[in-house]
Formats: sequence, C-alpha cells, structure tokens
Amino acid sequence: MARAGDFDGLLAVLHPDVLLNAGVETVGARNVIKRALSYNSRSRFSALALINGQPGIVAAPGHKLAVAVQFKIVDGQIVDIETTLEPQQLQALKIALTFSTPIEA
Repeated sequence: MARAGDFDGLLAVLHPDVLLNAGVETVGARNVIKRALSYNSRSRFSALALINGQPGIVAAPGHKLAVAVQFKIVDGQIVDIETTLEPQQLQALKIALTFSTPIEA
C-alpha cells in the first residue's frame, strides 16, 4: 500500500497505537509509517510470507534472507510489528512465501 501511495489504506489497517519493534520501539500508526518508509529501498527485494504462521514480509537482497517482519493482527488491524534481523534468529523462523517471485517496486 505504501509503495503505491495509498497511505490512507495503510492507516486503515494499522491500529492507532501499533507497536513496531525494530531494535528501537516505535509507537503509533503515523510514526510507524514514517519509519517504514525509511526502508523503502529494500522493497524490491521483498515478498509476502507466512512467518511462524503469522502474516509478514521477508526481504532477501542478493537471494540472502536479511529481514523478516511479522504482523500481529487483532480485529482486522495490525497491532504489533516484529522485525528480525539477526542471522541466527532468522534461521530459526519457519517461512513460507506466498508468491514464487519477489514483489517488484
């Protein structure tokens, strides 16, 4: 949604008090969107996935898994976003891609 410029749509799926844990916690839908946009350069290497059974996104530049982002959804809104960057933690995740090819930017 953010890549397509649909910020209203993105705001609609984020809980107003959503928590993003990406090493540093970020609270609030607008703050999370601002933070997510700073990672937009990785989006061309991203794909939708199920991560430990939860909806999420993985990024694998150079075909090497670099980040996994898991979403916790309650009542149709994302309430928690957990980012995993550490290689050992990434290896422990059960990841199933929902598309066979990366999403193009």
